Amino acid sequence: MSRASMGLFLLVALGFSLTATFAADVSEIDKRVQTARQVYEAENEAIIRDIFKQIDAKEAAERARPKPDLERIKAIKAEREELEQDGKIPNSASTKLKSRIKKNNSTFASALSAAQTEYLKAKNDEQAEVLAAELETLKTAGLKMPEKPESPDSKPVADKPAADKPAADKPASDQPAKSKVAGIKKASPEIKVKAWPKNAPPFAKAPFDSAQAQQAQAAWAKYLKVSVDYTNKLGMKFRLIPPGEFVMGSSPAEIEEAVKSFGEDQALKASALSEGPQHRVVLTYPIYLSTHEVTQAEYQQVMGKNPASFTSTGSNKQLVMGVDTSAYPVDTVSWHDAAEFCSRLSLVANLSPVYDVQGDNSSLLNGNGYRLPSEAEWEFATRAGTTSKFWNGDELKTNSKISPVGALLPNPFGLFDTVGNLREWIEDNWEPTWYANFQESGAINPRCPFSGNSNRVVRGGCYADGPFTSRSSSRMARPATIRGPDIGFRVTLPVSSVK
Repeated sequence: MSRASMGLFLLVALGFSLTATFAADVSEIDKRVQTARQVYEAENEAIIRDIFKQIDAKEAAERARPKPDLERIKAIKAEREELEQDGKIPNSASTKLKSRIKKNNSTFASALSAAQTEYLKAKNDEQAEVLAAELETLKTAGLKMPEKPESPDSKPVADKPAADKPAADKPASDQPAKSKVAGIKKASPEIKVKAWPKNAPPFAKAPFDSAQAQQAQAAWAKYLKVSVDYTNKLGMKFRLIPPGEFVMGSSPAEIEEAVKSFGEDQALKASALSEGPQHRVVLTYPIYLSTHEVTQAEYQQVMGKNPASFTSTGSNKQLVMGVDTSAYPVDTVSWHDAAEFCSRLSLVANLSPVYDVQGDNSSLLNGNGYRLPSEAEWEFATRAGTTSKFWNGDELKTNSKISPVGALLPNPFGLFDTVGNLREWIEDNWEPTWYANFQESGAINPRCPFSGNSNRVVRGGCYADGPFTSRSSSRMARPATIRGPDIGFRVTLPVSSVK
C-alpha cells in the first residue's frame, strides 16, 4: 500500500472513530481533528506536486519538439499560474489525480462532520460552528494551496514537513531566510528560502575550502543526529551533503572556449552552449550521496546481472584481461536501467520506490527510497565549494583509462570519481535553455522533469574524455534508452530514510 493510500485509509478510520466516541473529552476531539487535518494536508500537497510535475512535463515535451508551439507553451504556463494563485485544477489533470482530490476532500469532510457532532454533544458550540464553516468551504474546494505555492521548476520538490512536527532533514519554518551570492550578471540580489530552526547550522555557501566543507558536513550530521558516513545493507557507502548555495553553470568565457575546442561537432557545441547562463542555486535540504559510482558487484547483487563492457566476457574485455572488475563502475546501462536499480535497491531497504519502471517507460512516484541525483545536487556535491573548472583546480587530473572506483583522491565532500572513470546519469531531462529560467531570480532545488525517452543529462567526464567535457559544469545530452561503455551512475538517498 502506497503512502498516499495508507494516509487515506487512516483518514477513513479516523472518521469512524470520531463517530463512535460520543462522550470524548474536547481535548481528545481537538487532537483527532488535528491528526485528520495533517493527513489531509499531506495528501493535498502531494497531489499539488504531482499536478505541477504533469504541467512541467507537458511544457518540457513541447519545448523539446523541433518546432515548439509557443501558444501551447503559453497556455501551459497559464495553467501553472492558475494553480499557483487560485488552486484551480487544470482541465488537463489526469483522471487519477482528480479522483484523488475528490476522495481526499470527501474523507476529510467525513472526519470533520463526525468531529462537529462530538463538539455539539460536548457543548462546544463555538468549535462546532468553526467546523461547519470549513465543511461548507470543502464542498466547493478543489485544492488547498500552501501559503507559498511550490512548483518543481523553481521551488523545493521534497515533501513539506507535517505541521508541528517537521521532518529532520527539511526546513521547519515558513519564515523566509535571505541568502546572497555576488557577481552574477542580471541576477537578483537574494533568494528567499524557507528557514530552518534558529539552532540549525548555516548553509554551506560557496566558495568554501576543504576544511569548511568537512565542518559543514559534521555540523549538519550533529544537528540531524546522523553520521557523515552511511553504509547500507549492501555495503554501499554514502556521504552526507549539507544544504548549500553555489553558482551553477559556466561563464561566457568558459563556454566560448569549450565551443571553439569542439570544432565542427554540433552536438558538443550545443552541450557547451547549454551550460549558461550562470545562476545561483540554493539547495535547502541535506542528502546522502554515494561516495562513488555503482560498481559491477553492486549492480549484480541488486539486478542479478552484470551488463558492463569492461569484464572478462564484455565487449571491452581486451582492456581488462586477467583483472577482477567487480569494483569497476558498471557501464552499458540506460537511464531506465539506473532508475530500476534505484527502485529495486529501495525495496531491499524496505523503502518505497521513487520510480515506476516498465521497460523503457519510467514515471515518478512519491517514494522515500533511492534515486538519481538532480543536476543541481550533482554539481554542488562535485564542486564541494570550489569555483574552478574541476574540484581540484583548472587542470584535468584523472586516469586516462577506466579503473576501480575510488582509485583517485576524493573531493572535499569525500566523493570519488566525479571527474573521470564514467559519465553519470542524472535524473533531469536535458533542456538546452533550462538555465535561462533562473538567470534573473536564481533557483531553489531546481529539477527539469523527465518524460518518455527524451534526452537526459549526463555529468562528469569519462576515462576517454578531455578537459572540456570533464569540467564540473559540463553537461551533455543522451537518450534515456542508450547503453554505452562510457556511462554509469551514482545514487542518492533522503536523510529521513536513514534515521
